Amino acid sequence: MTDKPDDVLATAERLAKANPPAGTEYDRHRLDVAKAHLMLHRFGEAFDVLSEVHRRSPEWTVEQRYAQDIVVDVIDGRRTLTPEMRTLAVALRVPM
Repeated sequence: MTDKPDDVLATAERLAKANPPAGTEYDRHRLDVAKAHLMLHRFGEAFDVLSEVHRRSPEWTVEQRYAQDIVVDVIDGRRTLTPEMRTLAVALRVPM
């Protein structure tokens, strides 16, 4: 995953077509997808994926340092933050 964000996104497409199971394993995969978007400087897409995971599993997401790191990277990569980005950062306990 670290050096191949395109592979992660291709895998995500295949999983989406296969009707993936819900649960923490899939949520972890979706965090990897968000990180892959970040690596390609697609900050909006990364945020959208992270928001999706948080909507589905808010209690789990709050406990994930990886999710917090992704929010920090989105904040660092954007000139301005949307209200939704600020709300998610607060929910994940990310200082701004």
